[in-house]
Amino acid sequence: MLWCHTTHGQYLNEICNEQVSKRDSLIREILYVRPKEALELARENHKAVQRQYDNDKCKGRVLLTLGLAEQYTNDLVKSVEYLKQANTIFESEAMYEALVESHNLIGGSFYKTGQIDLTIKSTQKALEVAQIHGLTDKIPVLYNNLAGAYKELNQFEAALKYANLAIEEVADQKDFTGLMYAYSTKGEILLSLEQYDSALYFMEQAYNTGNLHNLHIDYSEAFCLYGIAVNHFYLGNTDLAMSLGNKAYQIANKDHMVFIQRDIALLMSQLWHRIGNIDSAFFYQSRVLEIDDKIQSKEKTSQLNNIIFREQEEKMERQIVKTKKQQNISIVGAIVAFALICLLLLFVMVNKKIRSLYQQLKAQKETIEVYNHQLAAQRDELDNLNQLKDRMFSAVIHDFKTPINTLESMLNLLIKKHMSPDEAVPVSKKLLQSVQQSKASINNIITWIKSHFQGFNPQKEPIDCDSLFNEIKIYHASPAKEKRLTVDVENGVDILFTSDREILFIVLNNLMSNAIKFTNRNGEVSLKSRIDGETIIFEVSDTGIGIPADALKKLFGVSNYSTAGTALEKGTGLGLLICRELLEKIGGTISVESETGKGSTFRVVVPFENS
Repeated sequence: MLWCHTTHGQYLNEICNEQVSKRDSLIREILYVRPKEALELARENHKAVQRQYDNDKCKGRVLLTLGLAEQYTNDLVKSVEYLKQANTIFESEAMYEALVESHNLIGGSFYKTGQIDLTIKSTQKALEVAQIHGLTDKIPVLYNNLAGAYKELNQFEAALKYANLAIEEVADQKDFTGLMYAYSTKGEILLSLEQYDSALYFMEQAYNTGNLHNLHIDYSEAFCLYGIAVNHFYLGNTDLAMSLGNKAYQIANKDHMVFIQRDIALLMSQLWHRIGNIDSAFFYQSRVLEIDDKIQSKEKTSQLNNIIFREQEEKMERQIVKTKKQQNISIVGAIVAFALICLLLLFVMVNKKIRSLYQQLKAQKETIEVYNHQLAAQRDELDNLNQLKDRMFSAVIHDFKTPINTLESMLNLLIKKHMSPDEAVPVSKKLLQSVQQSKASINNIITWIKSHFQGFNPQKEPIDCDSLFNEIKIYHASPAKEKRLTVDVENGVDILFTSDREILFIVLNNLMSNAIKFTNRNGEVSLKSRIDGETIIFEVSDTGIGIPADALKKLFGVSNYSTAGTALEKGTGLGLLICRELLEKIGGTISVESETGKGSTFRVVVPFENS
């Protein structure tokens, strides 16, 4: 979806000096075509205002432009950081138009990272400010962005509601740019609903609106052409879809349009494959992989690094402050000690007073020892965090290494024509399964990182235990089949109950994976549940190799414990640690009973509420 921006309100020459105003205008002009150059200018403007210009309104607007430039170059963490600083100024200075734009841009950054709940929250804030302060020209854009966000959550009723509201508002205001965006958003929603004729109509309306009113915006033109091409693809109009897709690809072949490039390249690969041109299909599929690598390396990996390292930097800063306080206390203690010695020499005859002062000195010394002990504990905590960070990266590398190596080998064979497309199909299926498992594992790690470093609020929802068990059984059907294992699923919970479904899925999925991993061929694995008072008990059992008694003690500890499975499957040792900590977030517990050579039973107990 095209994330739409609200327009500027107050001109900068009213609140900033001439040089800053001119530079800001230039940034806005070149942002869409030369985003890296625009970012450098935005950083210069920010430094100039910080050094020379004592005007909060001007600082806020310059921060807003800098946040926009960071978003266009995909440093989304910095973008949100600058925009939140701008928000503080806009609220205190009653700059409501700028506040609407800033909230909307924050929503756009969250949208790019896939945090759609935060996207909706920020956009709703912007809409509330616009409605309260009568900023009617801002409202259609916000309706349009909410429509796109709800589409990403597959909440199509809400998505169509906001798309229709956006179309009505821009039609009344004769905002043709907004109308083009609103038409394309509604077309995209209808495409997701597989209503291809209707989707094609609205995509064509968007494209024709842009042409009729000379709205030559490369990104929107490429997006509309792509949307029309996709609908013709699904309607079977291959030649027309090919022509439109080629045109869209030529327009989108620019650095700042990497996301739409990826979608168009995927469509072109499918079109060439449909008409049997394998070489052209492979070329565009290679472009998809290149773009995916660029997007993931720039955004997802950098987001993970930023989360971990920023938390560590904050902890280190807090420790430095505490250390300085402790040093001050030590200096004060030394001064007190010197004063006590002087008093001892001056008032040698006043024994009672001396004893009293001595007790005070002793208390000061004990206080210093306590602070030193706390400092040592904090240093240990930092060491643990560093170890956890290293293990996180090891886990990510481990989960990606196997599918990437397999993909590289398969592509080399295809390129050298040692493998036919028919031979590649079963390999591709196994590769897809490996990638899906790696993706699930990494999602688990990211969920744990968010809960550990950013704070965590359980997302409670009604849960159907049959549905949950069926999803887990399907997920593990392939590895269980490969080892010829019998999988027994018994659900004793016949009611809907309320808890955090994502956490339960991660925990039970992990335990089932371990059970399969450590069970020999032709063995048995079971997943059971029952209600016990105000708790639900889940049990995952296997007839596998069991766990030695000395290993049981450190199974859920910070120091990871990992062994190879019965088919030499490898692990990172993080799974049970993640399970334990996530269960604690919802008041749950995990325990294990095991006997070497006879198997293991993991027991998860969670409180629940009736739905």
